[in-house]
Order: sequence, then C-alpha cells, then structure tokens
Amino acid sequence: MKTGKTVLRIAALLLCTALALLLLLPFPREAGAPREVSRCVWSDGTVSEESYASAYALLGGVTQEGITLSRGDKEGSISFGSAAAEAYGTLMHGTLGELLALSLDGTTRLERAALYRAFGSCLYYDGGYFALAGGGVSPCSRKSADTVMLLSGSLPRGDLSAIGAESLVLRADAAVSADMLCGSRISFAAAEAPYHVSEGGIYLDTAGGKRLVAALPSVTRFAAEECDWADEGALAACTSLCVLDLPFLGSAADVHSSFRGELGYLFGEDREGRYAFPETLAHVRIRGGTIVSHAFYGADTVRSVNACGVAAGSISRTAFAGLPALVSLHCPRGDVSLSGDFSAEVLSCGCTLFSRA
Repeated sequence: MKTGKTVLRIAALLLCTALALLLLLPFPREAGAPREVSRCVWSDGTVSEESYASAYALLGGVTQEGITLSRGDKEGSISFGSAAAEAYGTLMHGTLGELLALSLDGTTRLERAALYRAFGSCLYYDGGYFALAGGGVSPCSRKSADTVMLLSGSLPRGDLSAIGAESLVLRADAAVSADMLCGSRISFAAAEAPYHVSEGGIYLDTAGGKRLVAALPSVTRFAAEECDWADEGALAACTSLCVLDLPFLGSAADVHSSFRGELGYLFGEDREGRYAFPETLAHVRIRGGTIVSHAFYGADTVRSVNACGVAAGSISRTAFAGLPALVSLHCPRGDVSLSGDFSAEVLSCGCTLFSRA
C-alpha cells in the first residue's frame, strides 16, 4: 500500500511541475507563412487593408501599374512592387529571350496570382509554343489558350482554330496573313507597330504605303480604313461577312502592272479555283479606285452596290455585269450594262440609282 501511495504522490508532483512549466512558456503562434496585407485605394477615395484571401476574391485584372479589384460598384487598385511591374512588362512586351529569363522572385503571393490570372491562359509563339508556368516561361506542348501572342514569324495554318483562342496579339516581328485566321474564333486583336488594328482590320505600315493584311473572322460588317494596298485573300477568314465597305476594289488604290481589280481577289480561291465569297455577302460599297470590267465576277449573293465617290471615268461600262442577285446599284456612271430589267433615277449627288423592276 505504501508503494502505491508513493507512486501516486510522484505522479502528482510531476503533473504539477509540468503545469508550472507550461505557464512559463510563451503562447503558441499560428504556423505558416506570415500574413500578407496589401493597401488598396478605391474609386470612392477610401483606403483598405486587404488580406491575400480578401483581395483574391475581388481580383479583377492587372495593368502596368498594378492589380485591380472590384467590389460592387467600386473599383480598387493595389500598386505593383518593382519586381511585379518588371514581370508584367516582360509578359506583355518581352522578346522570347526575355520571357525565358523571366523570374517571379521578389513578387508577393497576390502579385503572382494576379499575373497568372492575366497570362496563365496565354500561349506565346516563336518557332514553338511557350507559356507561363512554374514561376517562369518555358516551352509547352498544350494547344489550348484564350490568347495567342505571336512574337515572331507566322503561325502554322490551322493552329489558331485548334487552340480555340479568341484574342490575338501581334508583336513587331510577326508575319501575319489571313490564312492563319481562317477557321479560328479570333474576335479581338491588338498589335505593335508596324502593325495596327482598326475596326476588325489588321494593317501593316510599309515604306510603300499602308496594306490591308487581314480582317478578323468574327466581323459581319467591315469598313476598311483608307489604305494603299490589300493582300490577296485578306478577307478569306470572314465567312460571315454581310456588309463590306472598301476604299478601292481589288489589290490597290492605283492601277499598276500587277493590278488585280476583282472583288474576289480579297477573298482568295477555294480548292476548285473559284473565288471563295461568303454566302452571306449582300451589300458592297466602293469609295474610290478603279472598277474594272466584270469586277464582281462570282459574287452571286451581292444585292446592292454603292460606288458613289468613284470617278465615273474609272468605272468600266461592264463593271457590274454578272450580278444575278443585284437589286440596287448607286453608280456615278449612267450607262452601265446590267443583267435584267432596271429602272434608273438620277440622284442629287449626280449618280444614277438603278433599281431592279
């Protein structure tokens, strides 16, 4: 019995000693990474301190200056640190060499999350495909993305269609053609000089003048800006085009030795060698240039043509021959040859309006 009581006394003494030691130790702290807090300036002038979790839940996008947040009808801004700002600039404008040398070291967890949100669904192309992953940009084999950035050269035909991208960014060294847009879902494009994008058209500024290179496949109404040249098949990707407005018809504003004056030149040819007009094309306006004989050959769906602005002497008498669906022609020349029964009315602009009876 004495032995049992002795054991109990020793156990009680040890327990009291352990409790006393615990009282002398500091309170435990939460394990893990230190809490990250970011200062956010809101559009209404208020300022808040946002944790990583709260900021990530409100994450909108990124700009060169920093991260944007959205809370109800308010927009917030969290400034980038120097490392994140440099990374953003490289991801937006860097060459392949600069992209491969990119490091996200020195960025905060929120900055990295925002950069991945903005660029993680982007593929870069320069002889192969590259993507942001694992803390930097590296070669990749995946063929799906929301955005494709063409750094240099030309994309293989059919790649944009297979990737499913809706946005295309063209760098200065890109080699753009309408072929690479055919069959794709591209509805937005941006470009660096010497390229520029306007109202769905992609143009190239050259020493000889401005060229229409291509138009986006999503356009249903396309008004080309004033330019000097147009590439063959520039509108080949526009399979849903309904309304077309051009500064000239064919390959150039001025007639020259290699001039091609047919509307079909802009759409290219199908496998059978016929002009590949979209079945939706119904209305065409020509603002200048020269309209040669049978210029609309193959454009069987075109219902109206407006050539007001073209010099009458630059229009062939048989320019509009062979347009079976033509209902209305607004033309500076009053003696053109048309197939079918048309009435003629002189307009205040001096043109003649021909209407199918």
